[in-house]
Amino acid sequence: MTAELERIEEQLRRSFEGEAWHGPAVLETLAGVSHEDAAAHPIEGAHSISELVLHLSSDYELVLRRLTGDGRQLTKEEDWPPPPEATEEAWVETVERLRRLSLELRGAVRAFPSELLDDPLAPSAPYAAYTQFSGITQHDLYHAGQIAILKRALQRRDRWAISRHWRGVSKRERADAYIAHLQAETFPALTRIPGFVRASILKRELDRGTEFQIVTVWRSREAIQAFSGPDLEAAVVPAVVRDMMVEFDERVRHYEVVAAVETARGT
Repeated sequence: MTAELERIEEQLRRSFEGEAWHGPAVLETLAGVSHEDAAAHPIEGAHSISELVLHLSSDYELVLRRLTGDGRQLTKEEDWPPPPEATEEAWVETVERLRRLSLELRGAVRAFPSELLDDPLAPSAPYAAYTQFSGITQHDLYHAGQIAILKRALQRRDRWAISRHWRGVSKRERADAYIAHLQAETFPALTRIPGFVRASILKRELDRGTEFQIVTVWRSREAIQAFSGPDLEAAVVPAVVRDMMVEFDERVRHYEVVAAVETARGT
């Protein structure tokens, strides 16, 4: 391997793993990102961290494909693949796949004939090999900066929340069934929505039945809409729950959480 190839491979490593002069590299910006945060969209209209990581992998795959002589451009679906389900296992695999592709490309660079650096990787490819290889470092750092911005937005988002309140009065004999429905059906579904924080069931006995207040806390309006649909204030009351109720709200109320206090653990 020539000195020039060594320098290219070193820049690829620095931009991806660390020791880049400008600041955090790709893996350093991804450190500490949970699968919930990776799937979130804290900036309206912007890609999520998960989407950016998949896009980075696509760029590595493009250059590796061109190393085989295949000069095809990426399709839109290849360039920005849809993210998998927002689970910890899927997120770990998404990052690990990007890591594997980085190692594969760096190995290919080390084995690349240096006399061909000024030639295209494939006949129909628009750039020389040198431009393609160095372009990966630029692409990595560009999107690492976007990931850093998204992480800051997530930190700001976590300082506030929205509390959603719904009220209903169940038939007294159906109160236990309603609680069981919430615990077995509604709450597990809520936990799968990125941006959901917690839920509480409040109840009291009235002459006409058992009154419930269901309070859920969310990180954003976007997260709530993943549950409610486009109409943010529409109550989500499935038919099975309607049958349990004497009366219920068709509209919910939202409050901004501006402060909270808890007793310290262990006291």
